[in-house]
Amino acid sequence: MSINHFGFNSNDYHKTVSFYEAVLATL
Repeated sequence: MSINHFGFNSNDYHKTVSFYEAVLATL
């Protein structure tokens, strides 16, 4: 099994981090 199996890439990671930062900013 390779890391590519999970479909991980830096763009998705960045969008996920940005999303959580936006959510935390509203708390």
